[in-house]
Amino acid sequence: NRFDKSRPTVMYDAVCSNCGKDCKVPFRPTGEKPVLCRDCFRQSGAGQDRRPDNRNFSRPNFPQNRPQNVPQNNDYKAQLDALTVKVDKILEILNAATKAQVEEEVKEVLEPKTETIEKSPKKKRKSTKKSE
Repeated sequence: NRFDKSRPTVMYDAVCSNCGKDCKVPFRPTGEKPVLCRDCFRQSGAGQDRRPDNRNFSRPNFPQNRPQNVPQNNDYKAQLDALTVKVDKILEILNAATKAQVEEEVKEVLEPKTETIEKSPKKKRKSTKKSE
């Protein structure tokens, strides 16, 4: 990565195309483009920051496209309290349903169904003795 600051930058010997001074540049000159020394580079304006100085980092002001039923005020405490009441009601309903289901299942386990099992009558065995 060319922006990695952990490695030292390799500098190459070159001759400034503008003033003819010997200089060092952080890239290998190929001769395809002119090479400028540090002073000529600054004078040309090429070394200036490409970003505008008047950058604004504040949040953009987007139009408010809120649904009509959402309160426009910033009374977050009241909104949070109202939401908490609703969530508590929902949890209460869910817990009640769960308790009823658990109680029913426990009752089924603890109170086994009494079933009448009909026993088949015993068959009399035939005697294997031979009559003489």
